Amino acid sequence: MSVVYRELNGREYLHVHRKVNKEEFNRFINITGLFGKELALKKHDAKTLDKELAARQTSSNQSVMSQFCHPNGRLKHIIIAPPQKKSGWAVKCVINQDKKVTFSKSLSVAKHTLEKAIVMMFEMVAEVFKLPKRSAMFLVLKSLYVSYLTDYFYKLKSDLRELAI
Repeated sequence: MSVVYRELNGREYLHVHRKVNKEEFNRFINITGLFGKELALKKHDAKTLDKELAARQTSSNQSVMSQFCHPNGRLKHIIIAPPQKKSGWAVKCVINQDKKVTFSKSLSVAKHTLEKAIVMMFEMVAEVFKLPKRSAMFLVLKSLYVSYLTDYFYKLKSDLRELAI
């Protein structure tokens, strides 16, 4: 909770502070000379405002997740492409926004290694969606993509070997 008691210039305030979608919200509620029910009412107002801001904060985090994950939890945008006639294994990405392709890229696993290709591709996708590289969400999503796509790569590779036998 980010409701804090503060004294500024001889006056008493409840300071409500949250950061939502990179925007800072600061509200100072004057409680100078208040006692009993009036003070309790102001504290309740501050806590209510803080809860509203916290709800907006979590909904913005969920919207970021919806850009990278389907509702069923499957990851979006980046796939592992098996070898074709002219090319080997690749990490591919296509992003469609407003019914138009806005980003399309392919990285060779032979050239970059699997993990490096996945990380490079994820960094490009995160840049398209303006996800800050130093955010916790970036780190969590990057590790999810690396883990999931690496597992998928080895599963797909073993399935292709079984078909060849």
